[in-house]
Amino acid sequence: EEKESRKRCNFFSGQSITIASTTLDLTAERVSITGRLVHLAGALFLASFHAISFVAKRLQEALTQRVCRTESLDEEVAGLAHRKAKRARLTVATGYRVRAEYADLRAKTTIDIDANHIKVG
Repeated sequence: EEKESRKRCNFFSGQSITIASTTLDLTAERVSITGRLVHLAGALFLASFHAISFVAKRLQEALTQRVCRTESLDEEVAGLAHRKAKRARLTVATGYRVRAEYADLRAKTTIDIDANHIKVG
């Protein structure tokens, strides 16, 4: 009985708990953080995982710059995918293909197509 009570000891409780330390290491088989509001802040956030799964009704990001390097990328959007930019550039090393039921390319002034061969039809 005494061994079991030591395994499940809840000795921190109260309205507020503060831990101040130069270094805090936590090692456990499972860590769970639950709260109405979870706030993480710091100068640098480093994470290393084998796999990550995010499930959210809404995700909002505000970034100054985003850099992503990946082996491959598959995205699927059930509804409308909308991107808006002041300017945009796409560079592809070997091939680029667009498949659609219909495609619409519009410009206010100029559409420039530069290639050795242009195939239509």
